[in-house]
Amino acid sequence: MKVYHGTDHILQQPDPNFNSRRRVDFGRGFYTTSSKQQAVNWTKVLKNRNETIKQIVNVYDLDDEFLDKLSIKNFTEPSDEWFDLVRQCRNDHFPKEYDQFDIIIGPIADDGVATTFRLYETNVLTLSEAIARLKSEKLFNQVVFKSEKSFQLLTFIESIEVN
Repeated sequence: MKVYHGTDHILQQPDPNFNSRRRVDFGRGFYTTSSKQQAVNWTKVLKNRNETIKQIVNVYDLDDEFLDKLSIKNFTEPSDEWFDLVRQCRNDHFPKEYDQFDIIIGPIADDGVATTFRLYETNVLTLSEAIARLKSEKLFNQVVFKSEKSFQLLTFIESIEVN
């Protein structure tokens, strides 16, 4: 299976500490997606933040033959548990019970999702209303590699410069 990482440089060796941002959906880790388009979209976000950077999509092969040897948390769709984890991580609190996972997979909480979080946190929406709203949106996935064991399943294929 191919996974993509949108960034501003070629990254042949995934680095668990590469992401310096603290308030991300699933805590620290190496963020990828199975959607090339989402990776391209992320490079555009980065370019908008800093006009001088390149737009690079790094492509990796994920050796899924050994995935069953890892501890994986997979959120197939927005749920109460997913919502709570993302909310806590975005508030800079990674729950300890998730330390056991080598990989966390789930929907990306993009800017549109952030609006739903704000509506929930200001009591405009209940949790069930927020989840229902998120399930109606087209959400890309993210595959976050959190352990050294998980990085060993990634093989760099190529980097693509996006214009």
